[in-house]
Amino acid sequence: MKFSTAVAICAFFFASTASAERSSTDIYDPQVKYSGLEDLDSVERQHGTIGIGFSNTVAEKDELKPGLNLSARYFAGERWYVTGELGFSSYFDFTLDKGLVLEEREQVVLTTAGVGYALLQGTASTFGEFTFPWLMAVEVAMGSQQTGDTRGRYTALGLSWQLNTTNYWYSFGTRQYRVDDQRLKALGANEGIQWNMSFGIYY
Repeated sequence: MKFSTAVAICAFFFASTASAERSSTDIYDPQVKYSGLEDLDSVERQHGTIGIGFSNTVAEKDELKPGLNLSARYFAGERWYVTGELGFSSYFDFTLDKGLVLEEREQVVLTTAGVGYALLQGTASTFGEFTFPWLMAVEVAMGSQQTGDTRGRYTALGLSWQLNTTNYWYSFGTRQYRVDDQRLKALGANEGIQWNMSFGIYY
């Protein structure tokens, strides 16, 4: 057999083998996968909280004054939130001083708005079975307090400890307040300490 004939036979053999391999080789055809991020808009989001609470107020020259408050919060960021509050309370005893009077059962209506900032965040546990996130926040509030027929500007600075569950939240807070009401100032009842306990739901 001539050399050229042998080369031709080998070339034909290799070409046939390569053709067979190409015909049996799988084609790599990747498919596009979807992460599902476009469905996040349908996930329920928590924009803030609404709640009801019980409060106590102690002024410099006044006895303990319990009250009721309605509150709302809007989450403005990871640590910031905006607050609004409407409070109701009343005086129980007569207070006479320098011709000024706080009458018995005189109604107090408080309206405020403010901001809160979470200083600390953590997790509480009940014997390792259940865990609840909590946060400690500082709050600043300003508004108006109407006491009977007089009114004054209200300012307060306080701390709030909040415990969050899946559907509810609980808050325990205390703050130092001051009311720019001349009648209350003359009676020594325009500033003091308030503390409250609140319970609410998310919206």
